[in-house]
Amino acid sequence: MHKLFYNVLLCFPHYRYTTSNYQQFLALTFAISQVNKDFFLLPNITLGFHIYGHFQRDLYISLNSLSMLSSRGQVVPGYKCHQQDSLLSVIGGLSAKSSRLMASIFRIFKFPQGHQPYNRRVYPSFFRINPNESPQYVGLIQLLLYFQWNWVGLLAPEDDRGECFISTLAPMLKEKEICLAFTLMLELDNVEITQNKFILNFLTWSKAEVFIMFGHSTVINNVAGAVHLFEKFTKVSFRNLCIFTSHWKLGKGKSEEILQYIKPLHGVLHFRDHSGDVSEFSRFLLSLDPLNPQGDFFLPLWWELVFGCKIHKSGKIPPKGEKHCTGKENLQNLPNYIFEKRMTGDSYNIYNAVYALAHALHAILEVPHMNFFSS
Repeated sequence: MHKLFYNVLLCFPHYRYTTSNYQQFLALTFAISQVNKDFFLLPNITLGFHIYGHFQRDLYISLNSLSMLSSRGQVVPGYKCHQQDSLLSVIGGLSAKSSRLMASIFRIFKFPQGHQPYNRRVYPSFFRINPNESPQYVGLIQLLLYFQWNWVGLLAPEDDRGECFISTLAPMLKEKEICLAFTLMLELDNVEITQNKFILNFLTWSKAEVFIMFGHSTVINNVAGAVHLFEKFTKVSFRNLCIFTSHWKLGKGKSEEILQYIKPLHGVLHFRDHSGDVSEFSRFLLSLDPLNPQGDFFLPLWWELVFGCKIHKSGKIPPKGEKHCTGKENLQNLPNYIFEKRMTGDSYNIYNAVYALAHALHAILEVPHMNFFSS
């Protein structure tokens, strides 16, 4: 029996524990457990995994990447002598920044890595799992044409993906004779500058019929906060339609505030990534037991977060006035904006990444005279 490991660099931000990240973790554990149950896919092989948090810091991303290529407790890449934790491949982060930095390290040692798309000539061991966003932009253009929205503003984060979004969509708008009112690149690390820039130009930008926003929750938070402040102090209503691309994910923590900001807007449309219907995953979620987490350190923390209760040791009396977690709380009662019972797009990508790697290993083992475990 051989045991191989995936290394996974998921983002569990140090400043906030998010339910969307936890679903991604569950998708990973579920996919690997399903592969291990399949005796025909990888007979006599058990897959395991290690998770590394990078806190969106370049230093942690680099150190974690180098440690994966080294013996335990050392950072000497290329000298990994432990046979028990044989590294099979790496599933990268969800952000372009982290994936690019990881790819620049792993390509030297030719370890396969998946998630974000990059040039295969530059990163030959890097494989794309995310769906192509181009069809979404085509659909977005068709939506604008259908409703005859002809005056559009684009907002995106000041990073590679934001630049790609604007450089891709702007020519498509021009081709269909849809006018571009403005483009705004937002600095994610400086909320005050972003909101001040937005407020100062609000009257000019508000003439656009539609705002198309690309980016994760930080971008939406900044813009929504600026709109809220502008309306509060000027008493001028924001009546523009907002379209969020699928890159934005609504998660627990700031969701109530975001919904409060969105409510007075003229309207909001949200594109979503397609994800397959993995029925077994829903049953897997409903089987979770916070009182018996089976080694899942995150489960009790997540359970307390989404149900607003506390888990206490058996026999310990909870403090007066504190809600006690019974473990019988019903996940079906949680609204989808707090936790989705079906796989999200990001979780589905991770699920597919695990199966892609498993099938690749299966193909390698089918090659005659190839001893994978001695190389």
